[in-house]
Amino acid sequence: MIIWMLWKNRNDAVWNGARVPQELVVRTEGWLQEYQKWHKSGTEKSINPPQIWRRAEVDWVKSQISSLSKLISLDLSNNWLSGSIPTSLGQLTNLSTLYLFRNNLSGTIPKEIENLKYLVDLELSNNQLIGSIPTSLGQLTNLSTLYLSSNNLSGTIPKEIGNLKSLVDLKLSYNQLIGSIPTSLGQLTNLSTLYLYSNNLSGTTPKEIGNLKSLVHLALFENQLSGSIPTSLGQLTNLSTLYLNHNNLFSTTPKEIGNL
Repeated sequence: MIIWMLWKNRNDAVWNGARVPQELVVRTEGWLQEYQKWHKSGTEKSINPPQIWRRAEVDWVKSQISSLSKLISLDLSNNWLSGSIPTSLGQLTNLSTLYLFRNNLSGTIPKEIENLKYLVDLELSNNQLIGSIPTSLGQLTNLSTLYLSSNNLSGTIPKEIGNLKSLVDLKLSYNQLIGSIPTSLGQLTNLSTLYLYSNNLSGTTPKEIGNLKSLVHLALFENQLSGSIPTSLGQLTNLSTLYLNHNNLFSTTPKEIGNL
């Protein structure tokens, strides 16, 4: 946690090579004192800590995070953070890991994330994010994992996602995505996991998915997919799980499924 890292480095006020303003160190000590008072007060633990503690990290991120120009990894997951994702994160151009999952973040995914050219892992799942998936994410060609599941994202899956040739895990499940599955996903030949389930996707299952020879987990259930099951799925000989249930698929099960 950022507050803990600041506290550990309070004597020299340096974190990951970036100088932290002294007033932040002072404020951090105040936050810790407030938290310790709350923790020792015997207050019922099911009650959330004081608002000053809950707001501490998100306020610091919004106002000061851009000064950490050497930051490589930022993990603020599993907290109580609320509000929008700060556009200033787009200034952390050395970032390779950005974990904001399991918070209460809202608003849209800022387009400024497109500036993070070295990003390898982007995980924003389990928040309250809305709006469409930015097409600019297709510029993050070093991405290995992209997790946007369990939000309120809408619109279509951008065809630009097919540019992410290094992608290994793509999880867009539990959103409100519509439209067809882009055929460009067939270009993600390093993909091991593809989760698009629990959306409102329609159209047919693209035969191009048969190009994903490294695919181990394919879950498209709970959508509005129609048409027949593509025979090309029989080429996915590394598949361990295949979930197509709760759609509008018809016709017979292709004999090629027996190749899996």
